[in-house]
Amino acid sequence: MRLISRLLAALCGALLGAALALPASAATQAMMVDCTGEPGCFSPNPLTIPAGASVTWTNDGSASHTATSDGNAWTTAVLAPGQTSAAVSFQSPGTFTYHCSIHPTMRGTIVVTAAATTPPTPRATPRALAAGGGGPLPPAALALGFLVLCAGLGLIARRRAA
Repeated sequence: MRLISRLLAALCGALLGAALALPASAATQAMMVDCTGEPGCFSPNPLTIPAGASVTWTNDGSASHTATSDGNAWTTAVLAPGQTSAAVSFQSPGTFTYHCSIHPTMRGTIVVTAAATTPPTPRATPRALAAGGGGPLPPAALALGFLVLCAGLGLIARRRAA
């Protein structure tokens, strides 16, 4: 019974850790892929994101690549097939061109749109929730739910062991 309690505690700890590790906002994903007749290409191209967002590139191709700003403002490390870059943030609106420093004909564009500056006007009447729930739970609520679930399962395991 102690083995089951230990396994239950480990599972609950893992679930709690996963819930707390959920990102508030993920980076937009771009890819380097094999293209017909080319050493590779960027996808999507162009990539459109709001100001303040960041981008990571994953090499889904068969050769190593980089994503390097044409203005030398940023570059990723050389990414072997299957690797993902660190996030690159884009704070200002504009059009940013980039290339692979290994394959200079491999080119991409990031279009950064202006972020909304005026918050939306609150509605005078409350909206009804959609059938089936009130939307996604924040990570803290998920973590609390896992904690309560684990405590309850732990109590059940203790009672059965006694």
